[in-house]
Amino acid sequence: MLKLFYIAGLILLDAAIFSGTEIETMPCDFFDTVNVTGSQRLVNGSCLYQDLLIPSELMAEYTYTVLPDGTREPAETHLRGCVCKLRTCLRFCCHHSQLMGNGQCSGSVDLTRLNPYVNVTLQNGTVFRGHFQKEFILQSDLPKPCNEMYSLNDREETDQYTVFENGSLLRSYDNVTMSKRDYCLQPEHFKEGETASLRIVAHNCAIKSGDKTGQTFVLICSLVCLSSTIIVYRCLKKLRNLHGNCFVCCLICLFMGYLFLLLDLWELTNNFCATAGYTGYYFVMSTFLWLSVISWDLRSSLGSSQGASYQSKYLFLLYSIYAWGMAFIFTAVIYLVDHLVEDNPENEPWMPGVTYYSCWIKTHDWSAMLYLYGPMLIVIIFNSTMFILTAIEIIAVKRQLQVVVDRQERKQKHNSDKQTYGLFLRLFIIMGVNWSLEIVSYLVQNHEFWKRVLRVADYFNWSLGIIIFCLFVTKLSVLKLFKKGNDDCSEEEVSLEETQRL
Repeated sequence: MLKLFYIAGLILLDAAIFSGTEIETMPCDFFDTVNVTGSQRLVNGSCLYQDLLIPSELMAEYTYTVLPDGTREPAETHLRGCVCKLRTCLRFCCHHSQLMGNGQCSGSVDLTRLNPYVNVTLQNGTVFRGHFQKEFILQSDLPKPCNEMYSLNDREETDQYTVFENGSLLRSYDNVTMSKRDYCLQPEHFKEGETASLRIVAHNCAIKSGDKTGQTFVLICSLVCLSSTIIVYRCLKKLRNLHGNCFVCCLICLFMGYLFLLLDLWELTNNFCATAGYTGYYFVMSTFLWLSVISWDLRSSLGSSQGASYQSKYLFLLYSIYAWGMAFIFTAVIYLVDHLVEDNPENEPWMPGVTYYSCWIKTHDWSAMLYLYGPMLIVIIFNSTMFILTAIEIIAVKRQLQVVVDRQERKQKHNSDKQTYGLFLRLFIIMGVNWSLEIVSYLVQNHEFWKRVLRVADYFNWSLGIIIFCLFVTKLSVLKLFKKGNDDCSEEEVSLEETQRL
């Protein structure tokens, strides 16, 4: 019996040794090699590559390519040499004469304009500045780390990095050390003020967000609350007036925006990334525009009757053409800019960049101010102006009513207007403060301290659906409407008065 265990152990040991033979025979890590198949071979078996003599013991035939995640992809048999054991290597994304755009190698570089010097920190801590072709071995045939890559401008405080002699890179932003599997170097055009430069810089993959559990939970709760609020406002006839219809359209847009955000968070939009990006942008812009419609309608309808049903339908049609139409124009603009403007590094800071780094427009440069935060700021200013003017008029009407006390009908209408104003004012304060924090967060995104402080604003943003549900549905007046039932009522009775008693 013991002999059987002994024999079985030997068989397993031999199998393990045999399975590891291929790995053991490889003289170095795949990412420390270059393809030397076409290089000059000498009589003693060594190879001459870029004036570097590679001994035969540092070469091996490969029938595969190692991907950044460690998996192997079959490839034609080729000879590779461990050049990085003999001289410091620079790991390039593509051939050094090309540029990187959207994670792809394209175009060509005017090498006469290229700054050819690269800083490398040696093992003793000193920094060596050398010509990339004369002092180093270039690796340009290794698989790219990922499809979505962005450059690190080492002249920016948040994009500092250090390349080490052993090929690793330290990213100062989050103090992460990366191997050659995770980054690569490539020439990049930069424009700083009036000065343009062409330098060799590091490119790395988009930084993945941390734990998604908290954001996912809050977003799902918001989606449930938004859908519940929409159902309530569509089921109760007394809420299906002009204000209510505009409010529901705004909530639908907010719901769709959160839905695409949740799908993108879990990378479920990768198969239709561009469609998700432009559609999500359309609904986000529609949300802002419907809010401006609500603030305008509150202002214009103050002190006047809701009017006949056909008049409300006519106004709602005009509002719909404005909100949905303007959102379509905004979306068409970013689509055309992305597809018609020449895709090169000089234009990138002003391009919307849907699918560049995620299924959303870029938010790390000034293009976001032009296409997203700028319009958001205009809507906030417009809404604030409308509410200030409305408040002034409400105060003026109240003073008039103190003098003319026998106008009971007008007083009731004034009370209804004031209650409507008070309810939606809360909505605009909540959403206005939230979006203002979003703009502030965008402006200070390069300051790590403020980014952490304003992280709470993100949760505030994701929980808007919950806040709206509590503000507009979980009220005694709405619960009374449910208790009374959805009785028929005339158009003259349709108002928000019952739902705005605080």
